[in-house]
Amino acid sequence: MCLIMNLFKILLCFYIFLQIADTYAIQPPFKVSASAGNAVIELNWSSVPGAMEYEVYKKAGSDTSFTLEATRAETSYRDENVLTDTTYEYYIIAEDNDSQSVPSQILSATPHSEGTFAYYRLSDYIYYFNPWLMNDNSVINTIARASITEAAYTEDAGESFSVSMQSATVASPSICLSKNRKWLYYASQNTVYKKNMHNGEVFQVTSSLIESEYGFSLSPDSNRLVYVKQASGKSSLYMIDSDGGNETELLRNGKNNRYPVFSPDGTHVLFVSRQVVRDDLYTINITTKSVTQITSSSQAEQYPCYSPDGTKIAFQASNSQNGTYDIYTVSSSGTNLTAITSTGDHNEYFPAWSPDGTQLAFIYDVTVVIESVTRKYFHIVYKNADGTGDITYHTDSSHKLLLLGLCWQGKTDVMPPSAILDLSSGTVTSESAELSFSAPGDDGTSGQADQYTFIYSEEPIIPDTEYPSIIDGTVPLISGSAESRLLEHLKANTQYYIAIQSSDDQGNVSDLSNIITILTQPSDDSATPSPPTNITVTPSDYLRMVITWNHSPSSDTAGYIISRNGNPLANLAYTTEYIDEANSKDTLYTYTVTAFDENGNLSTSTAASGTSKDATIPPAPDWLRVYNEQDSVRLRWEPVAVPDISGYKIYRQSGSTTTLLGNSGISTQFTDSTGTVNQTYTYYITAVDTAGNESQPSKQLPGTAGWTDAERTLVLMNMHNPVSLEIGEYYQNARGIPESNMITLNTYDVYNISAESFIPQIYQPVYNYITQNGLTEKIRFIATTRGIPIKVTTAGLSTDAVLADLFNSNQEYIPNVEDMSASVHPYYLAQQRFTGDYNMILTARLDGPSIGMVKDLIDRSLYAEKYPQYFHYGSTCLDERNISPNAYDGGYAQAERFIKTTAVFAKDTVIVKEKTSALFANNSCTDPKFYYGWYSYWNFKDIFADAFLPGSIAGHLDSASFQALYNTGDNNWGIHLITRGATAVYGSVSEPYTLAFPAGGILHDRLNKGFNLAESYWCASNTLRWRMILLGDPLFNPYANTPDNDTTAPIISNVSASPAGYNAMSITWDTDEITDHSVTYFTSQNDVQDSGYTKWYSRHSRIILSGIEPGIEYSFYVTARDPAGNETISDTGQFTYTDSDNDGIEDSWETTYFSHITEYAGFHDPDCDAVINFDEFRQGTNPLSPEQVVFTHDSTATKVSFSTSDAYKYRIYYSNTLGSASTWTQAGPDRAGTGATITWTDDGRNTGSKPQSDPSLEMRFYKITSELISR
Repeated sequence: MCLIMNLFKILLCFYIFLQIADTYAIQPPFKVSASAGNAVIELNWSSVPGAMEYEVYKKAGSDTSFTLEATRAETSYRDENVLTDTTYEYYIIAEDNDSQSVPSQILSATPHSEGTFAYYRLSDYIYYFNPWLMNDNSVINTIARASITEAAYTEDAGESFSVSMQSATVASPSICLSKNRKWLYYASQNTVYKKNMHNGEVFQVTSSLIESEYGFSLSPDSNRLVYVKQASGKSSLYMIDSDGGNETELLRNGKNNRYPVFSPDGTHVLFVSRQVVRDDLYTINITTKSVTQITSSSQAEQYPCYSPDGTKIAFQASNSQNGTYDIYTVSSSGTNLTAITSTGDHNEYFPAWSPDGTQLAFIYDVTVVIESVTRKYFHIVYKNADGTGDITYHTDSSHKLLLLGLCWQGKTDVMPPSAILDLSSGTVTSESAELSFSAPGDDGTSGQADQYTFIYSEEPIIPDTEYPSIIDGTVPLISGSAESRLLEHLKANTQYYIAIQSSDDQGNVSDLSNIITILTQPSDDSATPSPPTNITVTPSDYLRMVITWNHSPSSDTAGYIISRNGNPLANLAYTTEYIDEANSKDTLYTYTVTAFDENGNLSTSTAASGTSKDATIPPAPDWLRVYNEQDSVRLRWEPVAVPDISGYKIYRQSGSTTTLLGNSGISTQFTDSTGTVNQTYTYYITAVDTAGNESQPSKQLPGTAGWTDAERTLVLMNMHNPVSLEIGEYYQNARGIPESNMITLNTYDVYNISAESFIPQIYQPVYNYITQNGLTEKIRFIATTRGIPIKVTTAGLSTDAVLADLFNSNQEYIPNVEDMSASVHPYYLAQQRFTGDYNMILTARLDGPSIGMVKDLIDRSLYAEKYPQYFHYGSTCLDERNISPNAYDGGYAQAERFIKTTAVFAKDTVIVKEKTSALFANNSCTDPKFYYGWYSYWNFKDIFADAFLPGSIAGHLDSASFQALYNTGDNNWGIHLITRGATAVYGSVSEPYTLAFPAGGILHDRLNKGFNLAESYWCASNTLRWRMILLGDPLFNPYANTPDNDTTAPIISNVSASPAGYNAMSITWDTDEITDHSVTYFTSQNDVQDSGYTKWYSRHSRIILSGIEPGIEYSFYVTARDPAGNETISDTGQFTYTDSDNDGIEDSWETTYFSHITEYAGFHDPDCDAVINFDEFRQGTNPLSPEQVVFTHDSTATKVSFSTSDAYKYRIYYSNTLGSASTWTQAGPDRAGTGATITWTDDGRNTGSKPQSDPSLEMRFYKITSELISR
């Protein structure tokens, strides 16, 4: 009868199992184990019937959730993607074709490392060994080796590597091993690679060529590399992620910076630099970029390295007396310089600290004469780090290979605990065994071990073979103490072989203990497990019910069956939680948990109930918009598309304080009138449903009651000038200027305008727009664009300066020179940012010789404002005149003081001064960031070796720096400061007198305090309605906000190639941010040419390639590099310049207009517009359309208008006769193309009162030529 009842229980259990498996899920894996090794974790688990595959989930110690690590068909997994000394957790899920099991039990393991290794490089091999365990002079080349390259190597070839140390230095001494000992980093062919020490795979880390002879260093966390690369002809420091991403420039200061090494805490980089005379040691803070000098000596110092605790630095340096290299140490603060070696006739190279900091290893050379041939051999040696004791060899004199580098990797503790020798068993049941043994020590038999690993197997245990194991969670006792443990979850009636290994906190593992055998008792299959206790039911979100319980105390419990309202839901592994997806809300559910063992015995808990509820969190509101009003902030958003939304909560943040402003109900807009005017807050909203569930926050947006600077800016454009409209739109998109602030004026498209025209066409319309629309309190800034006249001819005033005085009740007031002081404005020398209390408007001009240059000016402002840290270098060039304060009147002396005081406030630059009455020498200002000088009237001198850096400001004090702006052939300073790339330039439109020029020191002081460009300029300038103008983005503000880090490479688009004149091609492209750039072009791999980097940062770029051979296909690609050093290479394109009739005109241009390449020669002029075909081709105009040049006449002059390209400069000629004997006179200087129409007025045709149609007037002819230019 008992047999029948037991059989019935078994069949019933199997029936329940089958029902659950068929309806819900398969069983989870049992007997899972995790064992940690050297930078690896091994997982094993039992096979689950019906499982097709298994998913392995993993969580690192600091992670908050598990992620899928691998999918396996086998019942084991080897995880090599781990860091040593880091704890990892895992669980396994079994899958069949229809379902997944619940997770297995969670396991944890901590991988370790194998101790200390020394690595050194022999030719193309890396050798490694444990030097601190060697006690003899063993030959190192008998130790295992890891090949870097495919180069062949034999002992016989060793002699070929016996070369001089001079030639050896071209190889990189740097060898770095990652923290988890998985990756070996090395340099080859000026490129850093990393090699997987487990499987031998090699990956390239750096994409551009580095100077590997000066070493590289891996950060302590193995996340970044620092290395040396050429920049501006000097060795500069760069960093890159260890996987090859995010290369950034760390230090470029115009000096050679070499041998970088991370500090042990990863906050600084130690390097060698020749800042003054000799190579000294310096450190740079990788966050602040501040540089500190460590040593100042007469020695040439190389290859520095930190002690493990960071308190000392070891390095090699040349001995000034005998020229050999010795090893020295110095404290990290630069004190206590100590000579470790002084051997006289030997060299010591490449010092490396032992892990405990007590010894230094280095390379030691020996010169040997063999058969009249002098050879130099190298050995690994070590010496006490305090300089005491003798040099000890690690390699003997028979080792002939050249050692190119040495580094230590590892930890001090390499000794494992002793093996347990007295393991024995006590009471053995059907599922467990009591074990007894004596605790081992940490290092051998002393100290205290860290953990035990119990190894058990149904087969005999063989050392170094993997078996199921359990990591004990109880900390071992001190050495010699009696220990006992209970080994559970064994199978009944089974013989087991059992052993123990112990490990210390450094991952050193002991040998196996003595191995014992046990036989478990037969199982009593009639005993039921104890039922689970303390079952609870908790409603959760999305109608979920969370059921938890305490484990059954029975040791043979294999899992649990969850039932709802009497119906089984799931068969679970040995876990204590289950989440049920309920069917409806506000419903009472009753749950039980049944424990079962491996023999099918069941026991059920008491029931527990819970009522489901709607805990579904609504979606967060989308598309939040924030509008700044005069004294409030208005918010709008899109409604959340769920039916039970009851309202929206509005939150405001200021610093760490968050305030709930209210609930808008179902309205999707809200106005905050409670904030402080001009204070910026952060706003977000949440949605709330009828059950009270609150959504996640919407996106967070800033808002400021009182308008942003962009909302306070009025942009003026000329409706008759397409360039003016395009610049205005470009600036609007860049700064977010509201559409209502974009004003088009019906004014003359001229440089100079009379006061009679200026008042009704510009001044009065702007005044009316502001006052009639209630914008008097809002508008603070005006940006005029190209096409708005620059000068009011009456008194030679600047139109921008007159507009700044817009609220003057005397609109037609024109100051004279004598009362210039009357135009001093109230914002001069102000200490606060601009407000409406000053009764004026701050103006600046978006203008320049070409539309491309104006766009560049805007783009450079935006980039330098967002990423000012990438321009913490460069020069402030100050051209003084050596004026004695008493030598001239007050104006000259004040101007001299204005220039000199700039040196006090020019931020992040090197001050370069010219203190004589002469100008700077040509090309003497390198990487200019700020420039201020005088005099050289209308006589620009190219003193700049490089283009201005983004964010630069320049000004030149003379009487006519901006009397012309559009013709680059003019030699005034204002034009050329713009063409050299300055981001902002100030100057005069007519004689301003020295007192009118802004004070550079005040301008930079205000910039440093967070004022924008317009505010800083007007604070420094004492005149209002006068003759000065400021070219630049008025809102440029480089020091107001915390800078971002630019880690994104630029995107290149719209790459094209087109003919650009005789044997020339124009390559154009766009980027999404300002970049420096180059074009590489070639006909084959053996004929590669490169335009070189231009140092001209732009988003819309063009490079002219000259000397292109006709009829040959060229390939080319563009390289764009942003100021942060992020680089992108375009796809490779092709072009062919074809001129089959050799007339200087590219064939495709001829066929486009004439259908045949020989019908018209280059000197023909088929449209009779005085421009021959060759010039039409060069300037990109239509040779069949005479409308390209337009002549207009009135009673006073003839106007010549023609279309231009900004790739060319133009010359206008006139003649009173036409024929071979004609004499052509050039009308003024060369004129730079603008991409728009250029108009020249021939005042020589002034006819008084005679109309142009009068036949008595002399006929005059005109022609226009062009010449290719390239930035």
